[in-house]
Parts: sequence; structure tokens; C-alpha cells
Amino acid sequence: MKVLIADDTASDRIVLKSYLKKMNHQVVETANGEEALEEILNNYCSYDLMIIDVLMPVMDGHEFARRIRAHEGEEWLPLIFLSGKTGDEDLAAGIDAGGDDYLFKPITRTILKAKINAMGRISALRNRLAESNRKLGRLVNQDGLTGAANRRYLDQYLEIEFLRARRNMQPLSLCMIDVDRFKKYNDSFGHQQGDECLKNTVSTISNCIHRPADLVARYGGEEFCCVLPETPLNAAFSLAEKIRSAVEESFRDSIIDGKSAAATVSIGIASMVPDMNSSVKELIQKSDRQLYRAKEMGRNRVQMDGSEELVERPESAAPDRSALIETKDSEVL
Repeated sequence: MKVLIADDTASDRIVLKSYLKKMNHQVVETANGEEALEEILNNYCSYDLMIIDVLMPVMDGHEFARRIRAHEGEEWLPLIFLSGKTGDEDLAAGIDAGGDDYLFKPITRTILKAKINAMGRISALRNRLAESNRKLGRLVNQDGLTGAANRRYLDQYLEIEFLRARRNMQPLSLCMIDVDRFKKYNDSFGHQQGDECLKNTVSTISNCIHRPADLVARYGGEEFCCVLPETPLNAAFSLAEKIRSAVEESFRDSIIDGKSAAATVSIGIASMVPDMNSSVKELIQKSDRQLYRAKEMGRNRVQMDGSEELVERPESAAPDRSALIETKDSEVL
């Protein structure tokens, strides 16, 4: 383990450091709480344990503990206090300040080793619990079938990025992506293959997106969204065309039961620099309208808000607009 020690008495530091090194621990030593606080705040994630003297000049151990615990949030480092005071009230004050255990001076190697082993076990259990909580948090925000973000998380994320874009006066783009004729695909190959189609589509979309701030989410059914912060319309269009082409290519040679199982997507894009008069709902509606325009123009296309420009694809008969609106779940989509 990497251990930070803080003690204003040089001889005590020498003894403690010697014991810890014989136990094969890495040691960083400081002479007071202020030095220890600066070291921890700058290198928090690299430490496994803190051993801090209670009585020190500049900043004592209790104040150090209070500041560290206020800084940590959900993170936690075990802290053992050193003290020559052995009274019950002294021990209670240390625990209340944020300490986890006590070492009474003079220190013995046997007791030190036992205390460190105990703190190590607690730390390992807490780390496993924290990782389990992180995994649970991801599951809560994840679509169970495709692995994309779910609608609940999409709504939250879009609202946050909308407010950020408005504050920073930056463009926010939204791509609405729909698998073409998905009902017919399901009817032809079965729901299990339909599920595989959706999973492969999300995987392909995700492989086209590389910025950490960009989000792929399932909007509903066979419809997905890409939230693209700080992305103008032309850049969103380029990415959408990359996605459309990649999906088409990934399914091009797909065969199920001797029949072609090719699949494509249509994409509608909207972008805005939000102001006080705009809303997330407006951005979604704009991208959704462009998606339907892409469907009307023959599917397997990208259509962006504010432009008639389309990616040229082989033409097919365009369905009636009213039929599209009334039969969203029908095979015309």
C-alpha cells in the first residue's frame, strides 16, 4: 500500500516509516496537517492509507480529518490517528473528526501491522461495494436489450446539455435514427432476430462515435438518438452520414434462412444554439420532422433541419405523408 504519514516529531516519523517499509509499504512523510492536506488533495487517488498524528502545529490531525472527509464525497481513504493521549474522550473526539482507528504512542510493530491489516480489509470491502454501486448505476441508466442509454437517462442528459449549450452559447445537435421497415424485418425473421438487429445497429452507431460527451440512447422501439454537444449542423450531418453508411455496410451481406437480412437506417438531424425562447422539446420535434422527411424521400438517408440537402440514395416510392404519421409502427417505416 501507499501510506501517507504526518507527525511533527522526527523520531516518531523515523520509527513509523521504518516499520512500514519492513512491511513492504510505500511511505510519504509530512511534518504537519497542512503539508499532509496539500499532498493528499494533489494525489488523492494514489494513496491507500493515512496515519496522522493528532497533536501537530499549523494544522492538527482533527482539522486535517475534517477537511479530507469534506473533500472526499463518495470516495474514502482509511485514516488512523496517532496519539499519546489514551483517554476515552480523546479517542471519541478522533472518531468524530473522521478517523477510523487509533494508534497509541509508543508504537509497536505488532499493533501497527494488525491495525493496517484491519484497515486494508475494510478498504477492500468498501471498494467492492463502490464498484457494485457504479455498476448498478450504469444498469439503471442502460437499455437492457441494446446497451445504449435508456430513455430516462436520455431525457436527463439532453436537459443538462441543453442548459450547458445555452449558458455557453454553443450549438447542440440531435440525430434521430430509425431502423427502416423494422416491423417487416420482425415479421420476416422473428423477434429474436429483430432484437439482434437492434443490438447490432447500436453497436455500429457506437463505433462511429468517439467523443466522451456524445451519447447514444434508445428513444423507443427501433428508434435511437445521438446527442452531440458543441456540434454544429454540418458536423452532425457528416457524422450521421458516417453512421448511415456504416449500418448499411454492416448488414449488407446478412443472410438469415437463405434470405437477405439487410437493414438500413434513416436519420433526421436538428441543431440549435439554445436561447431563453427555445426548448429541448423543440429540438426533438425538429429532428423528428427531418427523420420523417428522410423516410418520405426513400429511406436510408440523412436529412437535416433547415436544408433540402439529402444524401443521394437509390430512389424508391415515397409513401404518403399522412400514412406515415398515422402508421408509425407499420411496415412503411
